[in-house]
Amino acid sequence: MPRIKRIEPVTLISKEYAGPIEDIPFKEYTADLKKWAKNKKAKAFGKPVLFYYHPFDEMDEKKFRIDVAKPIKILRKGGNGYKVRYIPNMKVAAVNFEGSPSDYSKVYEELLAWVERKNYEPYGNRMEKIKKRKKDKNGKITIKSQIQIPVQKNKKR
Repeated sequence: MPRIKRIEPVTLISKEYAGPIEDIPFKEYTADLKKWAKNKKAKAFGKPVLFYYHPFDEMDEKKFRIDVAKPIKILRKGGNGYKVRYIPNMKVAAVNFEGSPSDYSKVYEELLAWVERKNYEPYGNRMEKIKKRKKDKNGKITIKSQIQIPVQKNKKR
């Protein structure tokens, strides 16, 4: 069930990935982010977050750009392919998700329709807070996450 929730400000370290969602080297990226944070004396914590730069209905995997991010406690400069991101205090439309990346389009369509019915409008990059990523017996990826879309009250109505 979708809901509107407030996100507290957070600083993250991120690394860009381009390609199919199913092929993200997730463990490698999160390990790299933790290592970077340790080397910069910034403490990494919490669950990884994905930032999507392509429209939810984009099907050309060559156009996919995704940042894999990890929250950190101390702000430092990025470098060597890493970016420091800051998420301000904001409202998001959020829905819990469990399934494969091929199920995203339907979930985003439903969430965006719900956002419109609640008199909000989306803005900014959509995010996904990863709770659990696993592969099932057939080699198919299953993800348990919370999909988040930044929203603001619709001023046109």
